[in-house]
Amino acid sequence: DYEGRRWSWQQATLGKAIPHQPKLLALGGGPMLIDHATTYGDGLAMMCPSVYATPADFARARERILRSVEEKGRDPEAFSFAVWFPVLLHEDPEVIERALENELVRWIAAAAGDLGSGLWRTNALARPVPEGWVYYEKFVPYAMETSFVQDTVAATSPDHARAFWMAGSVDEVAGRIGE
Repeated sequence: DYEGRRWSWQQATLGKAIPHQPKLLALGGGPMLIDHATTYGDGLAMMCPSVYATPADFARARERILRSVEEKGRDPEAFSFAVWFPVLLHEDPEVIERALENELVRWIAAAAGDLGSGLWRTNALARPVPEGWVYYEKFVPYAMETSFVQDTVAATSPDHARAFWMAGSVDEVAGRIGE
């Protein structure tokens, strides 16, 4: 059983029938989450370019994270990393352009686009959400003011979406991820 700040569970289990110990990877890149992941978890999964805008940014962060794991008396070789990318795939550039103009695609870009990476600043784009607003602290489904969502979508251009989403053909997206 667990009584937490946000969730409570009664008789929760991962299942005793599982023949191996599951791994726990924390999803995100905030300082508190990284501290918890390096203290208790088996690894860290993060979205790029939201958390780390470039491979060099990720490489620097990875070294700091592994040092933290080691300083906590844990084996850095046993700590895993997973990187995931927001992707829009299509071979037709016109379909991609229509998708980048879509309000839901723009909302996701605004809400998850810059989680500390400086993505908007790097691309000379205005922040579409207020300073200090990050979805993992402020987003409460079904409790958001409609005007906030509408204002955010209005402030989020296709250029914001283009900076956030890995969009294009399979080869174009693979090339961008491989940069």
